[in-house]
Amino acid sequence: MNNSWHQERGISDMISVVLILSLVVILTAIVIAMFLGYMPALQKPQLSAFAVNRVPNDTYIELHMVTGDTLNANKGAGSSPGVTLTNISITITNPSGLSSVVNMCASMPSTTVVTPGKSLYIFKRSQPVYYLATSPSATNCGGGGGGGGGGTNVAFSPSGIWRIVIADTKNSNTVLFDGNFQI
Repeated sequence: MNNSWHQERGISDMISVVLILSLVVILTAIVIAMFLGYMPALQKPQLSAFAVNRVPNDTYIELHMVTGDTLNANKGAGSSPGVTLTNISITITNPSGLSSVVNMCASMPSTTVVTPGKSLYIFKRSQPVYYLATSPSATNCGGGGGGGGGGTNVAFSPSGIWRIVIADTKNSNTVLFDGNFQI
């Protein structure tokens, strides 16, 4: 019986040295890139709190900004009906589960600044098409039934639990508000 122990050196020592050196080089490159400003800084997410208020005749919904960072709702490319929003996205879902994107009222300024204490209003048209405005008496928002560019606002229906989601689409794609309300 031969009890000789023979040590065989594998390549594992060499692999471990290469891996450690690679790790050090990569970490050094990341630190240098951060120090010299080559890497973009992480965007601070916008945080906001909204209260959803409905009016007695259900012809619009008020989104009242209670607190949070200033939001900029900008008009995107023109579309029919209405104008798409940029920087923020508002989606409304009816009790049947049908979701619709809320467009910006065409008569609104190209940039709408929303600060705590201000309100936005969502109107429904007969198609249904939904519009965002800064006044509960907004007109000339775009088409959506009722003829012409003015259209006609209609009451929100059907009755049940509706959902509104507001998201920051400019910086972080974070949900700023996700709330349900009863009609």
